[in-house]
Amino acid sequence: MKINSRENIFNSIREESTSTLKAMRKNIFKLALLFSAIVFLNACKKDSVPENPYDSIDRSNNEVIPQDPDPNSIVGLHKNIFSPKCANPGCHDGTFE
Repeated sequence: MKINSRENIFNSIREESTSTLKAMRKNIFKLALLFSAIVFLNACKKDSVPENPYDSIDRSNNEVIPQDPDPNSIVGLHKNIFSPKCANPGCHDGTFE
């Protein structure tokens, strides 16, 4: 009889723990579903349009002020050395005059 009562106790404890685990799993599933729904609904908001930094520029004056590039940059080398020297006809005719 002692063996049966022990088995009954162990079986009842096992059933209680199993039912508790099932309830915990259901609660965790519900929380995960709720969290997923919140994240999904939060992600569906329309993004705001960022402010354009060029909207505040006054374009009524169309005058362009030429600026000389830095002579040590590639743009400066091209403007000061390559363009004026190599675009002339007869520049590379073999004479060094």
